[in-house]
Amino acid sequence: MAIVFVAVIISVALWSSHHTYVVQNQSISHIVLRTKSQHVIQRTRFLLWEANNALQAYMISPDAPLDKKIRNMVSRASMQASKLKNIVNSGKEKLLKEKIDKLGVDLETLIKIRRDPVRLYPAMATMNDVMLPASNSFQTAATLALDEIEVDSLADNYKLYKIIDRLSDNWIRMIGAFRVFIANRFGAFSSTEKGLVLQAGNVDILFEQIKEDLVILQKLSEKMSFYIQANDSVQTMLRSADTWHTAYIYVRTSYLSNEWRTDIPYLQNRIQPQFVNIWDILAKIDLAIESTSLKDMEMMGSIAGKISTVLWLFSIMAFLIIISGYYILQRTILGPVYNLSKALFNEAQGHKHDNIKPESHVREMKELEQAFILMQEKIKERQTELQNKALHDPLTGLPNRALMEDRLQNALHVGERNSSSVVLLLIDLDGFKKINDTKGHLAGDGIL
Repeated sequence: MAIVFVAVIISVALWSSHHTYVVQNQSISHIVLRTKSQHVIQRTRFLLWEANNALQAYMISPDAPLDKKIRNMVSRASMQASKLKNIVNSGKEKLLKEKIDKLGVDLETLIKIRRDPVRLYPAMATMNDVMLPASNSFQTAATLALDEIEVDSLADNYKLYKIIDRLSDNWIRMIGAFRVFIANRFGAFSSTEKGLVLQAGNVDILFEQIKEDLVILQKLSEKMSFYIQANDSVQTMLRSADTWHTAYIYVRTSYLSNEWRTDIPYLQNRIQPQFVNIWDILAKIDLAIESTSLKDMEMMGSIAGKISTVLWLFSIMAFLIIISGYYILQRTILGPVYNLSKALFNEAQGHKHDNIKPESHVREMKELEQAFILMQEKIKERQTELQNKALHDPLTGLPNRALMEDRLQNALHVGERNSSSVVLLLIDLDGFKKINDTKGHLAGDGIL
């Protein structure tokens, strides 16, 4: 029983120690990983924040140090993401690395757009390649027509000259209004969107006037066909005006929209969502890391609960073992020892007592009981022998004077108690000494 009890204690201690050791090591490992990963995440956030701030400054004033800083911050953030993959495994680290690398590629594209005016302002190519040549062609044609008409001083030419001169003047005014529209679009005069629409309307009004004069001029040129240069100039002006106006419609639509420059939509629709997405991924990784702390706490609580349950079971088991052990001890040792001690006490006092019967199954106790029984038997034998020697003659074995006195005294007591008489018969043996002396003690003993 004791061996079982000790084995249970050792088993419980080993089990508790092992589970506590495992949970403690896991908690320490998780704490180290959380510390490292949180440092990397904070560093990554800082680098991306710096890259974003540098990007905002670059959008206002693009220069080489800023774009270099943007590239450097994003590259270092990508390196931090690679480190994070080797520390934690929440399933988001690979995606984070891919998103940061993609952000770096798109930022490089945005930097190139910001440096290239043609890519930055899509309508600028149309203004340079279509509208400017058309405007120059229109003004050149008008100048040539005016020069030809001035050579001939006919009175009929005055009306034609006046129309062409008005066309040239309105064209210059329209180009001026268009330039104001473009300048306001670039923020030169801090014009509102409503002001831009009004300025575009001025261009439209002037173009309508030019268009009306071109129709009149075309009709007059058909009547005055002898002005060869004037006729060619009118056709050139018509084609140039149509070409310029078609291109203007595209430019006006572009500059009145939110996509009049490509870097802002690119920044808003591609770059900033990627920053938000990356920060969201970092937040999810943070949550995953924090969840390991909660799991550690739950694990510690679970192991504490298990140990508490085991301790309660152990306490109940120990109580049952103690009760069972006491019962067995009482049956096998304490009870027999008590009976034996009681028998010894009665034996010492000379009192009568029941004979001891071996009841214990414990070998040592059983041997002790058997030894006591044997001792008791030997004592009785010695008492009987001593009593016999004290009350009988050692030679003849006949009762001696002491026994006679005891029996006589006893008889007197009985007679007194029963109110009866006691008779004593004395018999003498004559010549016994002679026989004993001549025949020997054996013969005398035989006669007695």
